[in-house]
Amino acid sequence: MKPEISIVLWTSDHTVDVPEVLRRLGRQTVDANRYEVLLVDADHTINYDDAFAAVKHGELSNVQFHYHRADNGGRAKACNLGVAHSPGDKTK
Repeated sequence: MKPEISIVLWTSDHTVDVPEVLRRLGRQTVDANRYEVLLVDADHTINYDDAFAAVKHGELSNVQFHYHRADNGGRAKACNLGVAHSPGDKTK
């Protein structure tokens, strides 16, 4: 089933508490089948293993989660890549 909502999180050369963001998303009242989370890493300077563990084995195991790397492009490229990979309808 295609998700109705795509949540695009991007990181670009700064620390984002991705595990905490994912935990908070997991506590939402929206059914997990209705949304997906796309994490786009623009600079590859931070290890997200903890975030991935939370997704695979924790409270987000029922959420569709995708990880993408945006090579050399910074914030704009990361955002655009996330939107390009989101299957839902786009707003303009």
